[in-house]
Amino acid sequence: MLFLVATLCFVISGALHNVFHAVADNFESMQVLPEILTGLSVTFFLVAVLICPPAVMIGLVGSIAMLIRKHHRPRHACPPYLP
Repeated sequence: MLFLVATLCFVISGALHNVFHAVADNFESMQVLPEILTGLSVTFFLVAVLICPPAVMIGLVGSIAMLIRKHHRPRHACPPYLP
């Protein structure tokens, strides 16, 4: 699940970075709006570059570990004791 969410976050963050960067370039003549849009653009770029790739790797490793764990479970194990 983390793998899918992080991958989707990477794509969305990259797209939002490009959108905010393009809109900021179009509104260069205004005073405050380009700075706000540039800040948002940088924020989404940093999320896409610094946060999403490690999350994708952690999700991938976790998914593989859970898959291995699921397939190597003993068949005749006793169910856990439930009071």
